[in-house]
Amino acid sequence: MAIIKPNNNTISAITALPAGVGGKVLQVVNAESTTVDSFLNVGWTNTSLSANITPSSSSNKIYVLSTILCSHGNHGNLRITKDGTEISVGVSSSNRPAVAGYMGEGNSNTAKEMTLQSFHTAGGTSEITYRIQVRSNNSSDTSAYINRTVNDADANYGGRGISILTLMEIAGWL
Repeated sequence: MAIIKPNNNTISAITALPAGVGGKVLQVVNAESTTVDSFLNVGWTNTSLSANITPSSSSNKIYVLSTILCSHGNHGNLRITKDGTEISVGVSSSNRPAVAGYMGEGNSNTAKEMTLQSFHTAGGTSEITYRIQVRSNNSSDTSAYINRTVNDADANYGGRGISILTLMEIAGWL
């Protein structure tokens, strides 16, 4: 069998993709939080889950992937922010907020794992801060929780969890 040498290089000598081709992961930043966050009757509020990344090129893409263990007393919403501005959310309408994730109906003794994702252009080479925010329902007795169940029972069904936020800089393409 013949050995293929792209541009007269061995495969091991190739360290970058050809011009105009993207998709190579340039860096990965990972943040984990086991902090138990509680939110009572609040608007959009930062959780303890955040991470920073400094892109090497403004045309590169940032892939944001987050898995959040959450629970709530009635209804709750989640979203990702990039330097304080919401990203990858739906369209708000009347009293319905623009969100990336909806916690849905809850059970006091269970928590749900929600996945949020975003893929967008970095837009600069300065450090970017990504955060996960939560919004509980605005009724007086509604709470939302991260990394615990609503009851937070001291029992084997009331375990506590972890939430993760991963950022990947991807080489830009056409």
